[in-house]
Parts: sequence; structure tokens; C-alpha cells
Amino acid sequence: MKTAVFQVTERGGRARLVCVRMPSLRSAANLENWLRMNADPATEVRFLGRFDFVHTALSEQEAETLILKAGNPSAELTIAV
Repeated sequence: MKTAVFQVTERGGRARLVCVRMPSLRSAANLENWLRMNADPATEVRFLGRFDFVHTALSEQEAETLILKAGNPSAELTIAV
């Protein structure tokens, strides 16, 4: 299973990302369609893709560490929070 990421943009431009584990691309597309049909008409829902990993960083330094070390399987990835 991969993590599907959806962007939800509300009236006024406020946007958020919603991540959910989905068994297939078809499942994610079906959820996007259902969300579009049931969301407020002023709300835009966009499926951004399916990813093996989704990380969040609390600082630019954490982002640099995640991005630069994520591609190196021998590097130990430790983020202090």
C-alpha cells in the first residue's frame, strides 16, 4: 500500500494536505471522485499522487536532512524534535 495525498483548497484559498493509505491508484481516484461529489461546491479536491513515504519537517534544516539523506540507504536518518 502507498500513501495517497490529496490537496483540499477551501473558499478563500486556504489549503491543506490529507494523506491516507490506499491499496491502489484506482481506490485513490475513486475517493477523489467521491470527495469532489460530496464536498462543498466552493471546495476543490485534487489527488496529487501516491507515494511510498510522506515526511513532514518542522524546519528548513530538517527538510534538508530528509531530502539529502533519504536517497542514501546507508545513511541513518535521525530528526530531533
